[in-house]
Amino acid sequence: MVRCFLIHTVCPLSALSAGDSRLLYCRLFAPEDGLLTEQLRELSPEERRLLRGEKAAVVARQVRSAVSLSREASGRPPVEALPGEEALALQDASSGVVRLRAGDPFSEDMSALWLGVQSLGFTLVCEPHENLLLAEGTLRNLTRHCLEHLHMLGPGGGPAEEQPHRRPAQPPPSPRPAPLPQPPLRPESGEGRRSLHGQVNPGPIEAPST
Repeated sequence: MVRCFLIHTVCPLSALSAGDSRLLYCRLFAPEDGLLTEQLRELSPEERRLLRGEKAAVVARQVRSAVSLSREASGRPPVEALPGEEALALQDASSGVVRLRAGDPFSEDMSALWLGVQSLGFTLVCEPHENLLLAEGTLRNLTRHCLEHLHMLGPGGGPAEEQPHRRPAQPPPSPRPAPLPQPPLRPESGEGRRSLHGQVNPGPIEAPST
């Protein structure tokens, strides 16, 4: 069973202390641990929300450390990708699994699968008996949809909240050309010209000579 899905930062930010991670998104898919215990029953909804946030932050910090170690061991920095190059960024993403022991932060052992895309981390927490290959495929699909539809890539690979995707400005409409002046109507040459009813109108009558 999948417990939660997280999006967080995996690179240092000026607003955070060293080794910390900023949680951008968290979605739970399972009941809380020990939901029926007397301790959690006494907590207010706000306190429960804070407790869930603390657990997610613990997972994000552990994944951030794993991403940093993986990138240092590989010896190559992540590829700088721009909006529209999500497939390239996902292909170059580092990946791994972190084992979360019981009590840190969940009451049971868990497995955290992660993908490091530039400065962003996408983490899927599931139970250890789950099929990890299937879970990795699900995580890659989720990451691809997030990158494509939320426009999370930008110059420097910063998170979406620091470098939002801006739609290019549309050029102003070109002014319509002024209509050309119409030439004045001239009478037709010949003996006469037809009226609107199809009859022939006689031409100018000349005075008889004396």
